[in-house]
Amino acid sequence: MLVRSVGWFIVVALAVGGIAHADTPPPDMHWVDRCVEIDNLHEFPDIALILAIARITDAGRVDGYVIEPNQCLQKAYKFDRFAVFWTTRSYLRETGLENLPLAESFRDPAANSARLGLLSREINPNGRYVDDTSSLVGERLVYSLRMTDDGPSLVLSQQVCHYERAEPEPDPDEPPRAELTSWSASSLPEGLLLEWSPAAPESFSSFFLSRWQGTIDDETNATIIGDGAIQPADDGQYRLLDQTANGGCHYYYRLTGILKSGGELPFSPPLHPVYNLVSPWQIRLSPPRPNPSRGSVTFSVYAPQDATWDLIVVDVTGAVIHGDVPVSPVAAGTYRAEWNGRREDGRPVGPGVYYARARMAGQAATRSIRLIR
Repeated sequence: MLVRSVGWFIVVALAVGGIAHADTPPPDMHWVDRCVEIDNLHEFPDIALILAIARITDAGRVDGYVIEPNQCLQKAYKFDRFAVFWTTRSYLRETGLENLPLAESFRDPAANSARLGLLSREINPNGRYVDDTSSLVGERLVYSLRMTDDGPSLVLSQQVCHYERAEPEPDPDEPPRAELTSWSASSLPEGLLLEWSPAAPESFSSFFLSRWQGTIDDETNATIIGDGAIQPADDGQYRLLDQTANGGCHYYYRLTGILKSGGELPFSPPLHPVYNLVSPWQIRLSPPRPNPSRGSVTFSVYAPQDATWDLIVVDVTGAVIHGDVPVSPVAAGTYRAEWNGRREDGRPVGPGVYYARARMAGQAATRSIRLIR
């Protein structure tokens, strides 16, 4: 029933809200860049994304842009606001982008029709300022398109933070700073996968992770989750699959690093995720890192346990470059994949755009890769 409804909808992002980057930061603050993307448009070939920016400083003006899959949504002026609408493809063809009544529907949701409706007011591709005491420099919010009996919806499926790497400590006897180089939360069928890397990994033997609900100030209600101390994986990252998370709930987390020298160091991740339930029979592929790349790129692949799937790399014409990208298990249903920028026979490929494609039982998850040499 849901599959039949897929071909009827196009998503339109209307920018008419958030705060964008001003020229001069406030005192003692710095800018955090934000990338917002929709990760699974390739699963719905009849769906398109259009970013429309309604200029607050020029009432009535709306600029529309076609969004490519897995591309950051365009920013808007600091006084513009954002909403997401859906519309039918046939309606878009008949009416034309420039004639869609987006502004009217934004002002009055009651004006929505069977061919145009408000989907979300919560997506904001603009960045934000944070205090200079934070090492946070970038964040990525990944949304997924879902089809329900009530029509299309967008859910936040992954949150990723990027930090400046801490400078070497001038005094080896000084304790490390409570800083991370990465923090992400990904919604999986089995639960909420949390991954992080401390800026000084050599200083820690393990981590504990506690969680609470309510508000950020309700930490007195926090409880430790997991089976005790969390050890680093072979790639140096720390991971925990929170299988007790409930769909639709907003969680706050606190990391506590156990120092090799003795003692503890608390960390407060800046992103506090909402767990969105994911279909257990869906294959997902994380954005490649790094991207662009001069050589190898790595992915996380999320696939149902015991399912048969493979990972290939193709060029822009669809020709297979590598038909069997090696993967290794990380946790139940989670795999790490690495493509070394070469063909299957070992020859390096030239610079350009390539696509990693995870395939399973008639469905596929695709990510673009840009190689530079």
